[in-house]
Amino acid sequence: MDFSRAYEQAKKGVILIARIIGVDGLPAGIDKSLVLSTTATLKDGRKAKIHFYPAGTGFILENERHERFGITNRHVVEPIKQDQFLIIYDDGKSEFISMKNLNYPEGDRKKLPNDMASFPIKRRKRDDNVVALEVNASNDIKVGTECFSIGFPISRDKTGIHAHISSVLEKQRIYRVDGQLNPGNSGAPLLDKDGRVIGIVTLRSRKLSNIDIIKYLADKEIKDRDGSSADPREEDAGSMMERLDDISMLYTGMQAISRDLLFNLNLGFGFAINIDQVGRIM
Repeated sequence: MDFSRAYEQAKKGVILIARIIGVDGLPAGIDKSLVLSTTATLKDGRKAKIHFYPAGTGFILENERHERFGITNRHVVEPIKQDQFLIIYDDGKSEFISMKNLNYPEGDRKKLPNDMASFPIKRRKRDDNVVALEVNASNDIKVGTECFSIGFPISRDKTGIHAHISSVLEKQRIYRVDGQLNPGNSGAPLLDKDGRVIGIVTLRSRKLSNIDIIKYLADKEIKDRDGSSADPREEDAGSMMERLDDISMLYTGMQAISRDLLFNLNLGFGFAINIDQVGRIM
């Protein structure tokens, strides 16, 4: 599917969600290599350099009263322990959003269909730089439907991802998607071939656990060192303690490795909330 034309139009309705780190300076101890910056206008009218971490993606929708809202995932904005966060539009302009203006759906916050958040935005005037995306809330989205997403999986640079609907979980109103979703894609719009929103990207699938990886690597290391897998019943107390110390050290080291591995591991599919659920937060 060539979605290049749809991408060029839809990207104008996609926003970067940013967690503010500092204004005109950085706190001590911050790794500057991970920090991005932009210029924004403060409440007093003064322009300042805002330093931030990318938190995720969002997009713009408009309701029947022509009010515009930013849409993203709950897990993108809820952990921001500040009074406000920053959104950056496609044209580079930015806007501060008060945490008090966030709206979440009712229900268990841990359930996937409730991983949504909305907030009003000020840029409501129609122009060529910022658009509200069109919604496709029809029931014609089937397994095999081609789609794409626009998000910020690496930095502040938008990335388009081609995908297919691999399963439709009707009861939960969830799509399973075979796209290469990564951290930063959370909150991105899932779009049909015409650039209309069909879902809200919420997470990628991770089927392996830390314990699975740690156990495998630790056991393999012990086997390589011993030449075989020792039977605890044949070990004396001293040998067993040495073996346990080895495993403990390996466990500690492998924890960090496995966390990085799982964070970067992409099994090739993720999930998106059906866009017909967005009415619960607008």
